[in-house]
Amino acid sequence: MKIDTKSFAEKAANLLQFNDKDIDYLTWQGDRLMIQVGSGVTAYTDVENIGDEPVILPQKAIELIKKINTETCDIEIDGGQIVIKYNKSRAKFNMAEKLYAAEIYDGDVPKMNTIPNELLPTIKKVNRICASQETSNKAATGLYFNGNGKTLEVVATDGYRIVIYTVKNCKTKMQMLIPKQLVEKILSLAAGKKCDIEVCTVEYSGKKAMFKIGEYTVITPMLIFEKYIDYKTLQKNSEKGQIVAVNPYELRETIERAQICAERNSPIIISASAENKEIQIMAKSQNKRIVEEIPSNFVENDVERGFNPIWLNEILSFYDTDVDMVFGSGATTPMYILDDNDNQSLYCLLLPMRYKKEEFAQ
Repeated sequence: MKIDTKSFAEKAANLLQFNDKDIDYLTWQGDRLMIQVGSGVTAYTDVENIGDEPVILPQKAIELIKKINTETCDIEIDGGQIVIKYNKSRAKFNMAEKLYAAEIYDGDVPKMNTIPNELLPTIKKVNRICASQETSNKAATGLYFNGNGKTLEVVATDGYRIVIYTVKNCKTKMQMLIPKQLVEKILSLAAGKKCDIEVCTVEYSGKKAMFKIGEYTVITPMLIFEKYIDYKTLQKNSEKGQIVAVNPYELRETIERAQICAERNSPIIISASAENKEIQIMAKSQNKRIVEEIPSNFVENDVERGFNPIWLNEILSFYDTDVDMVFGSGATTPMYILDDNDNQSLYCLLLPMRYKKEEFAQ
């Protein structure tokens, strides 16, 4: 069979994004090119019809097709081998062992909800906050989408931070918790295709999420969102506190310099003075110490907290303009930032770190 080299290689490479450590092949059967991994994720797209006999394409064969500099090449099946012909050359590959049969959904697709492409850069940032797979709280390893037909909330937490991205006047109606690593792959594919993401749930070997990204379909099991953190109550209970106005870019630069002196896993101290309208940033290790000061447009009351500098800087990177850091009344209460406008809002909360005040005394 003669195939379009560039088109086929692009589709194959996009699907291989969804592989895992055990799966490094694609299945080509009929007019579908697909991948199925052990976690139950299926991804597929349409290609030229090769017939009913499945062809198992190893990753090495796909890598070769990507490198071929002709517009077309020939693929033949010779017993258990794949023969790729191009120019006056040919290469043979053994078919990869077929470990999982691809689960293609052939039922009626329910009405799909749209996640507009312009929201994806912020969703990508929020997704970074999800916990890694090492956490004991599996629900925290997923990105939570909660849309009621009027607003869409995208929520992430790692147990120390929580981010709530709210899109107002959004007709998306969905409730699903998707693993962090899979969200990364879906967002990457949508960014490359420069398209919206269509999503719905389907009943197929249990309830699963179906995503359509251009000509690609991804079906995945969902995490149990009923076990997700009660973020609405948490947000409501943190509405009051002491306000310190900051320029996020200026504070980030200061924290990065302070980190040079800080020991690994050591906090940096944020100390705001209402009288002087300034913020001190302090860090120390055994032989090094740094104290920097930056101005603030508004400090409601004196406040001091210790924070993980990496986590705080990541949250500050979400904001482009001056924001209010709101501190709770107690030394162990969290700090949050809320940027709210007519169309969207972004709420980030961070728990403080304990420290010995005398170690940071001048």
